[in-house]
Amino acid sequence: EELQTQQEALKNANEELEQQSRALQESQTKLKSQQSELEKAVQIRDDFMAIASHELKTPLASLKLQTQLFQRCRAKGDSNIYSPEQVNNLVDQSEKQASRLIKLVDDMLDITRISTGKLTIQKEQIDFCTLTKEAVERLKPSMIQAGTPPEFICAERIEGLWDRFRIEQVINNLLTNAMRYGNKKPVTVLLEKVGSGVARLSVKDQGIGIPKEAQERIFNRFERAVDSKQISGLGLGLFITQQIVKSHGGRIWVESEVGKGSTFF
Repeated sequence: EELQTQQEALKNANEELEQQSRALQESQTKLKSQQSELEKAVQIRDDFMAIASHELKTPLASLKLQTQLFQRCRAKGDSNIYSPEQVNNLVDQSEKQASRLIKLVDDMLDITRISTGKLTIQKEQIDFCTLTKEAVERLKPSMIQAGTPPEFICAERIEGLWDRFRIEQVINNLLTNAMRYGNKKPVTVLLEKVGSGVARLSVKDQGIGIPKEAQERIFNRFERAVDSKQISGLGLGLFITQQIVKSHGGRIWVESEVGKGSTFF
């Protein structure tokens, strides 16, 4: 009986030891996973800081250079700097660089809000068709100048609950992409009802296209379909766009063929 009792105690001790061993292995696995996630987060932060620093310096350097040239000409007594043409050029260039800085800062703020779960969505009853038409009209002069004139098609009113500011942000991001990659060809913006309670917006360009292996990746942070040296920006536009669309219960995808353009839905 004493031997049996000792065997039972030993068995219980072995079982407890096995449980502790399993718990230790699970803790180690969890710790490794957390360490990997932490390293990934640090890498993302470092990548973000490197890209943001570079992108912020570019418009700032341009503004500084324009100011220095203006000061140098003024110091020399060059009256040509006050001509309407020179002043208009300085104002236009300054406005473009300032707008670029604002866009970069807005993207950085949105990434912070998304990361902390604080991206606010304030829905209201709006006509999607009117909203899209207004957004296209605002960008139309820039798109024409870029050689990518837009055509907007919407056959009927499409009313529903959306966040006006965020949906405008989505449209602006997609149209800006079409300008960048549209190969100086017309862009088609189509808005239509599909099924019950669903609206589908598509932006179609005739540009360089996106390789199939990159079509999902471009919606990640800091990703582009082309080398970042060719196109400026943080590489956050489509990621932010995707988060906004998801927050409205929708989805976003792209259909594309290299050399034949892309359509974002």
